[in-house]
Amino acid sequence: MVVTKLDRFARSSKDAITTIELLNDKDVSLIVLNMGGDRIDTSTAIGKLMNCRI
Repeated sequence: MVVTKLDRFARSSKDAITTIELLNDKDVSLIVLNMGGDRIDTSTAIGKLMNCRI
């Protein structure tokens, strides 16, 4: 799943974490194109680490 910004994906950090965990359980990756100037892809090792910070 690709989103432009995290605030377009979820209303709160808790909501984002819950939804990302549900996606991970279904083997669906999330790509956030603009996360403070960086790009996050939860299918990569760095993206999985960043997922813990969201």
